[in-house]
Amino acid sequence: MAEIEDAKLADLQRANQLLANLLDDPKDGLSFKRKIKEKYPNANLPDVAIIEQATAPVMEELTQTQARLDALDKTFNDYKASVESKEAEGQLRGALDKVQKEYSFTDEKMAEVVETMRTQNLAHAPEAAAALVAKSLPHATPTGSRSSLRTQPLDIYGMQSSKIDEAYRTLHERPWDFFESQVFDVLDEFQGAA
Repeated sequence: MAEIEDAKLADLQRANQLLANLLDDPKDGLSFKRKIKEKYPNANLPDVAIIEQATAPVMEELTQTQARLDALDKTFNDYKASVESKEAEGQLRGALDKVQKEYSFTDEKMAEVVETMRTQNLAHAPEAAAALVAKSLPHATPTGSRSSLRTQPLDIYGMQSSKIDEAYRTLHERPWDFFESQVFDVLDEFQGAA
């Protein structure tokens, strides 16, 4: 029999004790044994073989169940996306109809609004696109200088009247000049009385 030095023997005994502790560990022992079995498939680890035989049918059923759950999840997400898409489309249609009524646009102008939404990246702002299209439309020119409702010019302060006092006219046209003239009039009266 080959002789082993005491230091090597001590190292081998410590390594054996470490391996035994890892394999017998209640928390991580089984996962450690599985890692050994993966790395060395011919290793004799009866615990892992028994557990694999016992859990194989359950794991297969779990895998099938997970596949069905994934398929159901995908179906649900697709359905949810289609519902959200329909809701968003309905909201956009409603906003476009509102814009069409508000601006009195024809279908051709609404096509321009949609095109403006695409080109200007205004996908969620049909009002802004409609405003841009409306701004590009030619504006009607006024037909006359006066309103057809009122035949005479509007004279809010009564400044057009020939009966108006000159001081009153100065008050509205040049308030600082009016104030200055009134101050001088008061000072003149005060000096005259003194």
